[in-house]
Amino acid sequence: MTDQDTSPQQPEPIDGIESVSVLGEESRRRMFAFIRRAGHPVTRDEAAASVGISRKLAAFHLDKLVAAGLLRARYGAPGAQRRVGRQPKVYEPTDAQIAVTIPERRHELLADLLLAGVLGEGGGAAPPTRRPSRPRTAAGGWASRSASAAGPDAWAPNGA
Repeated sequence: MTDQDTSPQQPEPIDGIESVSVLGEESRRRMFAFIRRAGHPVTRDEAAASVGISRKLAAFHLDKLVAAGLLRARYGAPGAQRRVGRQPKVYEPTDAQIAVTIPERRHELLADLLLAGVLGEGGGAAPPTRRPSRPRTAAGGWASRSASAAGPDAWAPNGA
């Protein structure tokens, strides 16, 4: 069994650029906003009425939003139980988080690398626990303040 089998299911990552570009069309953007605010699954008829377009055109736009990963579609009765015919297709927003950065930045990868380095999993020496209070000389010895050095922050090699 792998870690992926035991971890909770996370939403599929979606392409942020594609998702944002799909919302470039005004009717589509208004339908998406309506469905997000609705708080319940929305039928094609409701979505079409919300922006004043035909049911067929609304179906086209809704399918584009589903393909981009912004909406989820299923067949279900939005209200009362239907007794005759097929249940209507309903749409609801997905849980996907959309982020667009140019160039693409992967903060999770950076965080993992930094954490591995701090915990010593990087294979190198452990990071220093504190900064030395005095600088080292070119020969590797500790420097000390010289009373005769010009300026209060001047450092000189030991024995100078």
